[in-house]
Amino acid sequence: MRTGSKGLKLTIITAAHGATDGGAVFFLPLLPLVMGELGLDALQAGVLVAVYNLASSFLQLPLALVSDVSGKNRLFFAAGLALSAAAFIAFGHAQGYLSILALMVLAGVGASTHHPQAVAILAEEFADQRGFAIGWHGVGGSLGMSLYPIVTGVAALYMGWRQAIQLVALPGLLVAAAVLVGLPERAPRPWTFRDFVGDFRVGILQNRPLLLLLLTSTFRIMGQKGIVVFIPLFAAQVLGLGSGGTGLLVSVFYGMGVLSQPVAGRLSDRHGRTLILSLLLGASGLLTLTMIRVTSAAGAFLVSGILGFVLLAVRPVIHAEATELSRQGLQSTTMGVIFGLNEGISSLSAVLGGWVAETFGLRACFAFFALVLLGGACLALLLERVAALPLPRPAGEAPPR
Repeated sequence: MRTGSKGLKLTIITAAHGATDGGAVFFLPLLPLVMGELGLDALQAGVLVAVYNLASSFLQLPLALVSDVSGKNRLFFAAGLALSAAAFIAFGHAQGYLSILALMVLAGVGASTHHPQAVAILAEEFADQRGFAIGWHGVGGSLGMSLYPIVTGVAALYMGWRQAIQLVALPGLLVAAAVLVGLPERAPRPWTFRDFVGDFRVGILQNRPLLLLLLTSTFRIMGQKGIVVFIPLFAAQVLGLGSGGTGLLVSVFYGMGVLSQPVAGRLSDRHGRTLILSLLLGASGLLTLTMIRVTSAAGAFLVSGILGFVLLAVRPVIHAEATELSRQGLQSTTMGVIFGLNEGISSLSAVLGGWVAETFGLRACFAFFALVLLGGACLALLLERVAALPLPRPAGEAPPR
């Protein structure tokens, strides 16, 4: 990678993260309006969110592989942001459930270009402060996820939900231009197919600590994705909040992550990642259980804020640990595997949560997602022991001295 300002790179990648992750959640406070206009049930609403996650996950690994080989990360960044923006603009003309599904797919494809490349670049640029840099990168995502829902929720009151979605396109287009101007391309890697298969087998498929971390991360994202889908539905249908109130509720959840992610990243740099990870996941599961007892808007805001502070702090810790467990030159690919599988499997959480809501009521969703997070905490407790095992090496490679 060409020399340049680390601060500038971090700023651009963080802004791109805000546009990407904000584009993933802007739709949540609008779900009650969409359900009312189109006559959808909770399961169909869950499918709308699920197809975005599936589309986002589908291309994560292939694009990460191409990025590792070609070094064209800047092109992927900008193209993904532009594609999502085009989908958001098209929402203004969307008619019917199927057209909205198709646009959610396109937006998800655009979102698939960001995370593997971004985390790999940050791990390379900030080798001694990975937790902090990835935590700061998470601040951008949390800001986007905090601001987008409240902006679209309030805008929907005055211009309707279709036009509110079109507002999301503008920051994406601006950040795409900044990516093209301010980010350098990475040096391409001369990789044969045989090289790739060998490195992928040893560096990922036989890497037991990384596989356990991948499973832990999947439990985390399943719980988080489910919670942020059904908190606004719970607030609207049980507590009677309007689109502005539900948007603010989602914003509070993600806004608290702005404070916690750099702190958790720094703590994991200093005190070890597995301990911090297990504590945060366990606390998140217990906090999610308290949502069952919430009976007022004030209680929902309080619990959502604390839960967002704790649960969103998990992400930079997991990503920093993943870059340390991955082989040199496979970091984008490793993150592509983690993000791709996480997003693909977590897409089921919205559908499963919809089934639980239809069968047992909306409050039961939080018990289900609490169990998922507590399961992730149990897996995290095993990480320290498994991570102590020697990492696999290709045949013929000498062990470290």
